[in-house]
Amino acid sequence: MAAAAPSQGAAASSAAEFKEQGNDCYRNGHYGDAIKAYTQAIEAVGDDVSGSVALWTNRAAAHFMTKAYKKAVQDCEAAIKIDASFDKAYLRCAKAYLAMVRTDERVVTFD
Repeated sequence: MAAAAPSQGAAASSAAEFKEQGNDCYRNGHYGDAIKAYTQAIEAVGDDVSGSVALWTNRAAAHFMTKAYKKAVQDCEAAIKIDASFDKAYLRCAKAYLAMVRTDERVVTFD
């Protein structure tokens, strides 16, 4: 017999727990572990994306710290798709693009 899917409340609770783990890892400089925890939080949220914007931008920040700038941009773009008014996603995206310019010596233009 298959197990029942967790309720939305349970998913939100586990997402919040994973987010807090990610925040703790990030604060302590354990960026790879933070990425894993934020990923688990995003997966726990599932289709209820309304509360996931901060998860995407937090994971983007962790990717940035590991110099995975393209992944940071992808996460910011996911956050912007969910909430186009979330300024932090644009700021982190711009920061990642600027880091790529410095690293790759490419020119990036913004619309």
